[in-house]
Amino acid sequence: RRPTPPPVRYQRQLASAQTESSQLTAEANEIQRDQDRLRQNINSLNRVAGQQEQVNRYAADLAKGDARLAQIRDRQEQLRRSVNALQTELNALIEKLEF
Repeated sequence: RRPTPPPVRYQRQLASAQTESSQLTAEANEIQRDQDRLRQNINSLNRVAGQQEQVNRYAADLAKGDARLAQIRDRQEQLRRSVNALQTELNALIEKLEF
């Protein structure tokens, strides 16, 4: 079996990074929707006596969501740098190709 040519490897790596980035964006959007719902629930419960325990649970869920969003942002930044580097290398390889 012949080895995969470098441009194809770079294209596959680019596609993989872009797919992961899209999945992370979808996850971040879902977390944001959940957080919006939690904030609305907290606002509603703050007006009802005796609901502090539930408010505390929702606040803990918000904190978890914030932590995950920070992880997603960090990973997406890594992916952006990786995609840029791969694209630069792929472009350089393509320029060197002779037909």
